[in-house]
Formats: sequence, structure tokens, C-alpha cells
Amino acid sequence: MQQPTGSLREERGPTRSGEVSIELRGVGQVGADARYGTAGRLLSMWVKMNPSMFFVGALVGAPFIGLGLGPAILAIVIANVMGATITGVFATFGPRTGVPQLQQSRLSFGRFAWLPASLQWVTQIGFEALTLLFVAEALSVLFNVPFYVGAVVGLVCMGVISLLGYEVIHSFQKVMVVVFFILFAALTVAILGKGPHLVQTSHGGAAVGGFLLFVAIALGIALFCTSASDYSRYLPESTSSLKVVFAVAISLFVSMTWIELLGVLASSMLRGSSTMQGVYNVVGGGAVGAVAMIAMALGAISIMVLTDYSGALAAQAAGVHLLRPIITVISALIAFGVAVWLYSGNVSGRFEDVLLLISYWVTPWAAIVLVYWVREGGALSRERMTSIFSAPLGSLQSGVAAPVALVVGFLAALPFSDTGLDATISGAIPGLGWLFGGVSRGFLQGGDLDFYVGFVVAGGVYWLLRAIEGSRVPAEESSNVEVTTTR
Repeated sequence: MQQPTGSLREERGPTRSGEVSIELRGVGQVGADARYGTAGRLLSMWVKMNPSMFFVGALVGAPFIGLGLGPAILAIVIANVMGATITGVFATFGPRTGVPQLQQSRLSFGRFAWLPASLQWVTQIGFEALTLLFVAEALSVLFNVPFYVGAVVGLVCMGVISLLGYEVIHSFQKVMVVVFFILFAALTVAILGKGPHLVQTSHGGAAVGGFLLFVAIALGIALFCTSASDYSRYLPESTSSLKVVFAVAISLFVSMTWIELLGVLASSMLRGSSTMQGVYNVVGGGAVGAVAMIAMALGAISIMVLTDYSGALAAQAAGVHLLRPIITVISALIAFGVAVWLYSGNVSGRFEDVLLLISYWVTPWAAIVLVYWVREGGALSRERMTSIFSAPLGSLQSGVAAPVALVVGFLAALPFSDTGLDATISGAIPGLGWLFGGVSRGFLQGGDLDFYVGFVVAGGVYWLLRAIEGSRVPAEESSNVEVTTTR
């Protein structure tokens, strides 16, 4: 008989703060008696200080952006306020439901929950590859080892923590906050000591386009909402939502803004270099350079842990019937291959393209989830959620409104996107030029509005379709499903 999602022999999980054990629970719901912790522990959980953030800031000096210091700061602040706030809001669904973020998509997507969950798995592998690229380079510069050796070392360090799971990840992040503050403070002093001077190279319409593109790039790396509940689902259901939003948002905003502004200040000295060797040279090498490499490597490993862990949960939510630790290994191996591809070409260009392309689906999905909670959330009882989350995926109601809205929102926003792939596709197939970045190239001089258009269109389409369907919850029929398990 088919075994329901979440009963893959892995209902064992941590029971207290600081516990060191292998978490076998995957997407299974955390029961009320297994909840623990406070919203305050999310303060350290969501401190993000890593090379991906740094090089996002450094992109400001690239010819296709070319902003001055003032516009760069404004763009970063706008992007991080949006990204940190929406991530904080989505983290509140963890205590409410007791399941990971993409498992919650069953509520709005029904049996089509595999669609956003699969996209999330791919997205997390992409982010993992980006950060693996940087940790490998940092270790290569620090210890003069080949890139591939550094990549393997990074994977092993990440794998140990990711395999242990939820509680060990929280404990690791708590320690890393202190380490990051010390290391990145030293790196900040070193860069400021060089007297960085950022010169604006874009003007007029090109500057507006560069500003919009820079906001989009910064927002793309700030949208952690697809995994926010993964790290709050063990919190008691009574946990204050306001405290959760504040803890997540303030941690994300402060840490991301700090590191991205550091990248902005270093951009004029890096001269387009997106490598660890460039950072090492900028700070003068020697002991300070070693500190910079250690900070970058540890920051990269930290974010890899989160992407690997959340990616495995997303895979289970998509219907992959493997234990979470096994999926983390598979994801890591795929990420290694993607990192090698990134390393083989134009890192700066591919960094921008991968970062945006793997993120464009997020805001349409986020809009659908938010509309669902506004319309239906108040009627959700714990019993109904438990039934929906524990039932086999195929037994849920179809709920076509959500997948249709997701696809329509994604496609409607493509003309407003700006990536290297847009130009490649439009050049190869001229008839599709308008679809892939046509508005961005024709009217915005490279400005990227994809995230916002996708959010508005998907949210509007989903609201309209739900109104037409009526007020029934898409997965409601699953509340009467008799769940059969193997014995």
C-alpha cells in the first residue's frame, strides 16, 4: 500500500535546544508535545553573512549596472526590507502548521504541491552550487589546493551538519554568529582602510535600468521565504507571530545589508573580479587576506547547510520517498556538478543569471500562498491540517487554481526580466524575443521588474479563480481521506 508523505520511518526529531542527534523527521508534522524553543533563537538562525551576499554588492560596479554609492545603498535597503519582511511573515507559518514550508503548499496547491516543491529543490541546488563555488575558491587561495579539492572539503563540512538536521543547524548558526561578527568586522576595517571610491558609470535611463536590475539581484538572494518555516516548525504553536517576524526580519536585514554594502565598497577595487583571489588581493593578502578567506569559506559553508537541508525537505514534499539524509547527499552531488560548470566560464555573468533564473518563480508562489492564508487561513483547524499533511499526495483534491496562477504569473513576468539567457533565446528565436525580456530591453534599458509583475499577476489570478471556484479549500477533501500505512 502507498505510504503517506511524512511517514518514511523518520518521525524521530530533536526534543530540546542543544540536542545532538540525527534528525530523521522529514516533512512529517511536529506534534504539539514535541514543540520547544522561543522566537529568540531565530535571531541567530537568520544571520546571513557569506560571499554570495558580498559579490551581489560587488556587482554594482559592473558595466550593466554602474551605480554610484547613494543609489547602490538605496537599492540594497529596498531589496532587503522586502526580502527580510516577507521571509519573516512566512516563518510564522512554521509554528502554525508544524511542517516545512513547501509541505504547506498542499493547502493551496492540493495534489499539485509537487510543482512548487520541485522548483524549490532545483532552486536550493542552484544556491548550493553558487556558494560551493566560493568556498572552494576560498580554500584554494588559503591552502593552495586545487579548486576541486576545496569543493570536496566544503561538501564534507556542509554534509556533516546538514545530515544531523534541525537542532544541530540551529546550534551551529548560534556559534557562527560570533565568528562571523569577528571575521567580517576585520574584513570591513581592511576594506575601509583602502579608501574605496565608487564612481557611477551609468546615467539617465541606463542608470534607472541599472538600479532596477540591482534591486532585483539583491532581492533574488534575499527571498528565503521558500524555506522560512523549515527552521521555525518546532516552535510551540503559541509562539508570538510578531516576535517571529521581528527576529527573522531584523537578522536578515542587518546581516545582508552589512555584507552587501561591503561588496559595494570593494567593487571599485575588485574591477569586475568575482573571485576569492580578487578579495585576497584587495585586502592586501597576508594575515588579513587569510582572515578574509576564512570568513568567506565559513560563510559559504553556513549557507550551504541551509540550502542542502531545505532542498531535501522540498524533495520529500514533491513526493520523493527517500529519507532526508539520503536526499541531502544526492543534492550535494548535483550541486558539485553545477559548481564545476559555473567555475568553467564567466563567473560574474553566470552568477547573475543563475541567481535570477532560479528565483523568478518565488514571488508568484509567495503571492498564491499569501492569498490563500488571507482567504482560508482562519478556517484551518489543527485536525484539518494534520489530515492534509499526512495524506498521500495523490489523494488530495486537484486544486487547479494555484498551478494555473503560478504558470500565468511566471509567464506574464518574463518580458520584464533581464538575464543573459533572455538575449540568447531572443537571438536564436526572434519570434520569442518579446517574451524573454522584451519589455526590459525595449523600455527599461535592462531594468528587471519580473519579481513584482509575477507577484501581482499570480496573486490576482489565484484570487479570481478561487472566487470562481467558491470558498472550498483545495485540499479539503483530504480531511476525509483514510490514511493507510504499511505495517
